[in-house]
Amino acid sequence: MHSYDVIIIGAGPAGMHAAHALANRGQQVALIDDNPDAGGQIWRGVDNHTTQPARAALQSPYITTYYQTRVIATLAAQQLLVETSNDAHLLHYRHLVIASGARELLLPVAGWTLPGVTGIGGLQALVKAGLPIAGKRVVIAGTGPLIWPVAVFLRAHGAHIVAIAEQQSLPRLARFGLHLARYPRKLWQAIGYATQLIGVPFWHDSHVTAINGTSHATSVHIQHGRRQHELACDYVAIGHHLVPNLDIAQALGCATTPAAVTTTALLATTVPHVYAIGEARGIGGLDCAIAEGHLVAAVICQDTAAISEWHQRVAYERQLATVIAATFATPTTTPLTDETIICRCEDVSHAQLAHARDWRTAKLQQRCGMGPCQGRICGAATQHLYGWGPDAVRPPLRPARVATLALLHSVSPTAR
Repeated sequence: MHSYDVIIIGAGPAGMHAAHALANRGQQVALIDDNPDAGGQIWRGVDNHTTQPARAALQSPYITTYYQTRVIATLAAQQLLVETSNDAHLLHYRHLVIASGARELLLPVAGWTLPGVTGIGGLQALVKAGLPIAGKRVVIAGTGPLIWPVAVFLRAHGAHIVAIAEQQSLPRLARFGLHLARYPRKLWQAIGYATQLIGVPFWHDSHVTAINGTSHATSVHIQHGRRQHELACDYVAIGHHLVPNLDIAQALGCATTPAAVTTTALLATTVPHVYAIGEARGIGGLDCAIAEGHLVAAVICQDTAAISEWHQRVAYERQLATVIAATFATPTTTPLTDETIICRCEDVSHAQLAHARDWRTAKLQQRCGMGPCQGRICGAATQHLYGWGPDAVRPPLRPARVATLALLHSVSPTAR
């Protein structure tokens, strides 16, 4: 068994800065992430003056990195069972920091399972991984601040942005712009995005009603106010802001809401010695995540002066996070037909779920959420569409090798 002062789950900006700040205070840190490198979704494939120092700081002798590593189970006595690409380990911690980030909220619509239909951030990730996008026609739809930087990114890589369809109303977006006046750097960032997207049609009060195609998406229907448009395209990127990854916090027994791990102002969860930072604490953006990384390190090390400084910074950033959540609220209605697929892994339709009273019933009767994603896509969708709460989180938290499951049974025979 390997023991550490602090284990951090998630090597995005929050986790990276927490690890660096803790290492600078002499703490032995383990940084765990299921990606091949640090950076999370936001810094995936980014190599600039911001990311280089953060990555270089992880070379500290006080930091042990576990990449391509997944948490399989949370165990008693402050232990984790993790699986790497080669084997499994038991890790012991004095303090645990959950920096597990977020994923896109994807709401079903007719045709959304066609090849060529992705999440907004998902398409960006595919392009970063080598997907050729130059000359391709892309429609971006949904809601949330992620739309703008991704549209700029895709356009810079040669994509033809056919249109941006934002679900929120113009007055709501205008009020958000006024709030940005308190955050000058973000205001100028937003102005920069708008400048780089001059010439791209932008429709507010708009949503996708259907996506057409046989073997690949070829066009998309968009309701814009009272008008219907059909736009020819090669890709449809659609998403409805972000939802935090809560499964590890829930497995530990931490109190959660659908939008966040419940914490104190100093980032402590309801479980002793466990903290949550970044998007796991509620969608707050890059600057908030970095600030919370520094704050949690100060709290764990009882650095009073640093706690005061970073607590003020976090409070400032979280005010904007509240505005973002209110501005880009998930739509209350979604166009569904009986044939609309809700669970992509198991091909479960809206009609098949009509008589299910909760998430567990849907799993038992229709296998909804029983496929490879284990409900990470359809679970959030059904919570929004039907009001179903999440089922109990049980190990293994991710698909695991037989040898790993055998180790889990040896250390926790009651695990099921």
